[in-house]
Parts: sequence; C-alpha cells; structure tokens
Amino acid sequence: MISESYGWRAAFLFMGVPALILAVTVRFVIREPKRGLADEITQLAEAANAANGSTSPSASNGATASAATSSTVSGPSASSIVVDASANPVSLDKAPEFDPADPGMPINVEHAMDNDSVEISMVGRIKQVLGIRTLRYIILGQMLLFAGFSGLFSTVTIYFERVNDLGAKEATLLTGPVGSLGLILGSIVGSIIGDRVARKNPGGRVTIAATCLALSAVCLVLFVVTPVLGVKVALFVFINAFNITALSNIGASTTDVLPASKRGSGFGIAQFLITIGSSAGALIVFAISQFVINTSFGGQETTESLKLGISYGIASLIIPLTIGAVLIWTAKKSFDRDAMAALAEADTGPTAPSPQIH
Repeated sequence: MISESYGWRAAFLFMGVPALILAVTVRFVIREPKRGLADEITQLAEAANAANGSTSPSASNGATASAATSSTVSGPSASSIVVDASANPVSLDKAPEFDPADPGMPINVEHAMDNDSVEISMVGRIKQVLGIRTLRYIILGQMLLFAGFSGLFSTVTIYFERVNDLGAKEATLLTGPVGSLGLILGSIVGSIIGDRVARKNPGGRVTIAATCLALSAVCLVLFVVTPVLGVKVALFVFINAFNITALSNIGASTTDVLPASKRGSGFGIAQFLITIGSSAGALIVFAISQFVINTSFGGQETTESLKLGISYGIASLIIPLTIGAVLIWTAKKSFDRDAMAALAEADTGPTAPSPQIH
C-alpha cells in the first residue's frame, strides 16, 4: 500500500525507521551485564531449592560444614538474593522477613559489568564456538532453514503470478497476510509446545525443530505439485508455521549449549551464517529457474518456460530444508553433554562480598 501511494523508497524507509529507533534505544538505554550472571544466580537459586528439599533443620549445621554455602532470600525486595552460611536454606518463594540486624552476605555481582580479563583472538573464539559439536549442527541447520525460508518468502509472489496467473498486486496481498498468519500461529504454538517439552526434556526442543523442518519440506513438496490455489495457500500457512516453530526452538537450543563466555562470538557466527543462508535462498530459486529456462526452452522466456522454471526453483528449496532437518536431528546425540558443559561454566565458585541486589 505504501509503495503504491508513495513509491518503493518510501516503503523501505517505513520499514527501516522502527529498526533504527530500536537500535538507538538499545544503544543508549540498555546496558549489557556480564555474560553468565543470570546463570550464576539461577544455579544458586536451584541449589537453595534442592537443599531445602533434602536437608532437615536438625542436620543443617553438619551439612553446612561439608556442603556448599546455602542460599537464602532476604532484603527489602523479594528479588534480593543473599548468601548466608549460618542460615537454614529456604524456598525462594517463601522468603523470610527482612531483619536489618542480620541482612546476610549477598552474592557477589560486582563483576556484572566487568569485561573478560583474558582476551582471545577472533580466530580463537570461532574455533571455540565451532568446537561445540551440537552447536555446529544447529548453526548449519539454522542457516539452511533460512535459505529455504527466505528463498520461498522472497519468490512466492512471483510464483503465484506465473503459475496461478495472479496480478502482482493480488499476489502480494495474498502472500503477505497469509505468510504473516502462519508466522503468528507458529510463534504461539511453537513457544507453548517448546516450553512444555523443555520442562521434561531440554533436548526436546531439538527434536521439535528437526521435526518441524522436515514437515515444512513435506508441505513444500505438496505446495509445488498441487494445482489448486486454495490448497497452495493453506500449505503456505503451514510451511511458515513449521519454519518459525523450528526457528524459535533452534534459538532456545542454541542458548542451552552455548557457554556464557562464548555467547557473543557464538551468536555472531550464527547471524553471519544466517545472513548467508537468507541471501542464498532467493539466489538458488532464480538460478535454478533460469537454468531450466535455458536448457529446456533455449533461453526463450515464454509463459510456459517461466512457469516451469519458477516451479523447479521453488522445489529446489526442499533440499536445504531436508538437509537442515537431518543436521538438527543429528545434534540430539550430543545435546545433553554440551548443555551440561555450558551450565557448568556458570559455576564460578566462591566470590567476594558485594552490595545486595534489590
């Protein structure tokens, strides 16, 4: 609508302004804490809950001498987390009333805004990140997902124009809302299913992602072979829903296996490969399409050649989606081991006192 009224430059400007506002807001308003701080606090909270369920009050004094320092919650706010070696461990959701005379010893978070003391070269960081087996497969699978995802989304309008004889305006108005519907439904359903499965089995997110990516490839096969426009539209909804469900669960799985100290370089590498995949998607479609036109019709762009070319181009996206599903499925084998290794890095041991968290 904006492009028709004001031109394509205005449309791109309209899309870019919100991103610019968000970037400026993040740059000047939000300050990034030290990576891994949340993992440290989470581990202390889990240790407190575990100790509360396994240690009796009568045995707490003896247990304190041999076990790690217990955690309690105190302070003016329910979110104040302190460490007190003399106190009995309590549940975090049943915090005792704050005693000004005995505030307890707080968790050290003075390092929250510190920079890493040991500088590692960029090449070294890349080697460390790619040395995580699960992460290698997940990142490569994610790159192939974006190749299929963006390749379809950027060329499906042309596909409907050539195959179903829709006008440019009709095809755009059809693919935009329909694609958005699939993304919204997939985001909602994917997050709900992923969270429920992860409570019982954190590695289940990988299974969900691989399964959804495989289902997306199957739907794409049906999308290409069916001649009915209504069925194609319904399949387009499912393809986008499956892709976004896979994407959301892949993102969560990436965080699970990526140690806090490597998250900057890890997500940077992932975004770099995602960008390559996104750019390659449309390139693959048009390259295959042109190849079919040149070899089967002598390079003549007739109605039939354009229709057949774009059909083969869209169908070629089945390959990256299928390979991506296989790679992500392969990541299941080492997920638990790498997730435990990432969580273990958050255990930094005893730290010096610092001001309380409120």
